[in-house]
Amino acid sequence: MKTFALRLVFFMAFTFGLSGCDKTSEEQVRIEGVYKGTFERRGLQDSKKSNVTITFEQETWTGTGDLQKYPALCNGRFLITMNQIKFSNLCSWPGDFDSTYVLSGDYALQFTGGTMILTKRYSSGLTDVYTLTKQ
Repeated sequence: MKTFALRLVFFMAFTFGLSGCDKTSEEQVRIEGVYKGTFERRGLQDSKKSNVTITFEQETWTGTGDLQKYPALCNGRFLITMNQIKFSNLCSWPGDFDSTYVLSGDYALQFTGGTMILTKRYSSGLTDVYTLTKQ
């Protein structure tokens, strides 16, 4: 009888777990559109802001900024999972600048009011912050 009860509990937990997965996929964040705002690398003594525009369409992005290679935007793909967004950058970049400025890799994704905030922290203590508003 204990074996039957354990199997029943396991089956119910498994079933509820699967239904939770379906719910998450239905609630996936959609960010399609044109976003304008700023980029800033915090933690530098001479930190500056750059005006940026990033367009999200299906699973691709394109971007521009008003300062050359700060940040290094071009185009690529993105994937959102929970409160994180992963960027891949499909452009070739010369080796004459700090490649950490290329929009690539994992960023924390947060929404505050109508503002989307993308944050990437480095072990050096620097933090990249994109503060974007949908147009």
